[in-house]
Amino acid sequence: MKVKYPLNGSCENLENPAIRIYGNRFHNDQSLYEYLIEFLLVFSSAKAPDGTGEMSFHSDEPLYYYVKPRNGLRRFIFFDQAKRTKRIPGDERANESIKGILLKHIEADKESEKEEFLSAVQDLFRGYAAVLKNRSWCAQALLPLCPEMIFCEEMPNDKKRLKWEKGSEADKAAFRKKYSGDVAAGYSVEDTFFDSSFDLTRHNFLARGGEVFYLHLLQVLKDDPEAKEWLQLLLVNLLTDKSSDFSQLANWIQGTWEKEKNIDPNHLVTKMNIGCIPAGAYLKSGKFAVEELTCFLSNELHPVKRVELLAKGIMLQIMRMQVEQTEEYLFRERLPWIIDMRSAGNKTVKKLSSQSFIRISEAIMSAINQEIINSRDPHKEGYDLTEEYKLFVKARKESLDIFKSKGKEIQCIIPLNGPDERFSISEDVIKFLVLSLVPAGGKMDLDSFLEKLYDHYSFVIGPNEYKRCQMTDELDKGLSDSFTSNKVAFQKFLKDAGFLRDLSDATSIVVNPYKGVEIE
Repeated sequence: MKVKYPLNGSCENLENPAIRIYGNRFHNDQSLYEYLIEFLLVFSSAKAPDGTGEMSFHSDEPLYYYVKPRNGLRRFIFFDQAKRTKRIPGDERANESIKGILLKHIEADKESEKEEFLSAVQDLFRGYAAVLKNRSWCAQALLPLCPEMIFCEEMPNDKKRLKWEKGSEADKAAFRKKYSGDVAAGYSVEDTFFDSSFDLTRHNFLARGGEVFYLHLLQVLKDDPEAKEWLQLLLVNLLTDKSSDFSQLANWIQGTWEKEKNIDPNHLVTKMNIGCIPAGAYLKSGKFAVEELTCFLSNELHPVKRVELLAKGIMLQIMRMQVEQTEEYLFRERLPWIIDMRSAGNKTVKKLSSQSFIRISEAIMSAINQEIINSRDPHKEGYDLTEEYKLFVKARKESLDIFKSKGKEIQCIIPLNGPDERFSISEDVIKFLVLSLVPAGGKMDLDSFLEKLYDHYSFVIGPNEYKRCQMTDELDKGLSDSFTSNKVAFQKFLKDAGFLRDLSDATSIVVNPYKGVEIE
């Protein structure tokens, strides 16, 4: 990557061609929600050591953000039901300790009533789990319904903690002396150390995909202060509207834990170096994403459903980013996404959709292969083809494999298994698209909506969009009539989802039935 944005951005693993092309980095191990969580983590975190800049986009370079683990809260929610990798006695003690501490601060006549309340609070948070899988407690995550429910990634330093656990009293005294200068006067060195003995910079599950998405927005917003301010307000509304109860409970749990254990909260803060993207990349998709997110977040939705749709919508936008950058890298014209609405007997659209998926897949692989060729050392005799193949496989995992696997997860690529992979649209994705392209309470005629889908996403659904495809050497425009039934199937799909009204036999209107949010 010759020129990167931002200049201080972290661009490790540059031997990986996918990182040089698409940025550092999209990663296949990130779950759907973790792309959203990491994006919101950067947005909601402080941007300076003094704690300023929370709940806002960066205003100046260099770009850093400062995260704080909430291990009291996270342990309280996840520890009992999480995978146990290594038995750290201190974790077991801390888990029991926080329960005892919280019980002391609950006012009730009977001990059983206190325990019932605490169990209900625990179940409440667990009901909003976003990432569990077979992970340890400190790698699980909640739906980001408020800032306090957005957890940073943590990898426990078990070697360091076990050394403390098994050390002699003399070893522990030496340890306290060694770390006493790092912990503010009056706070417990031991308990502060135990809650901070985690690596927050490994980027294993929060693997920078959310950072890359954040940067592609910021690169556009830094030159558009009005759009930046408005999107900022809407993201704050997303994380604070109707979430005060969650925030109060989360702050009560974490605050009580820190106070009772006498933990230095400032010692827990970790400075994070953000990832990077190629300078000037994603400008077109970035402008579209800003417009779409602003429109989507302006809708009054149930908080959980809004987050669920946003996670899928951001993944769709990331897929668009990948294709746009592939087109730019290869100096290609737009690659159409032919959408198969699965109308009965329409084998032509199904075949063309499969061909368009193959064309995009091959373009991504061509870009990777071209980058490998371009990076060869002209002064080196011969090529290590085995090593180049390994690079190709690794790069594919962090580009095409993400495009395919996440596309299938949001049901924009079908089928989940088997041949004839092709593009389609799920109900949640069409809901995101309507709410991000049609203003709250607004409407748009069907042809204009289809045109907008083509302009923003290169989606080809009806005959008009098929005719607009620029790849005349590969697409037969005489087949455009086959898209009439595809368009009719799309109309039915919209109507069944509650987004279409027929004004006459010839005129249909796409409607956004939701009210707009009120920003104070």
